[in-house]
Amino acid sequence: MEKRRVVIAILAGGWVTLSQAGGVYKCIDEQGRIHYADRPCRGVVAQETVEIKSRSSSNPLLLENGRQAKQKELLQTWQEERKQKQQAEEEARKQKEQRSRNCAAAKSRLHLIESARRLFKMDENGERHYYSDSERTQKLQEAQKQVNKWCSP
Repeated sequence: MEKRRVVIAILAGGWVTLSQAGGVYKCIDEQGRIHYADRPCRGVVAQETVEIKSRSSSNPLLLENGRQAKQKELLQTWQEERKQKQQAEEEARKQKEQRSRNCAAAKSRLHLIESARRLFKMDENGERHYYSDSERTQKLQEAQKQVNKWCSP
């Protein structure tokens, strides 16, 4: 009777192992969050199947080691994706700060051009070359384009 129970337990364990070997689904929702599930996800932006190799065995110790290996692999994948996401967020933050600095500089330049009585540039001899009205208008338009470029959302 005891031997029969062991055989049934082994067969049931093998069936459970085979049924769990269906795969893991990686799902990305509308907010960009990543979820892992054992079934296909609904209402997501993107979905892919993550291949996880498993070993079928009747030895409970090997089954537990396989489960731990799966968990470790999923954890590593999740950590790598989290690191990539953090790097992308950091890069976006740096770009936003640079854009803000460029906007401030463009606004300052526009204000200087608008408020200056006469515009000039220094030539190689150290003498001033004053801009004509058309050149001033051109410089003003260029400065306004820079403000529009860096300060618009």
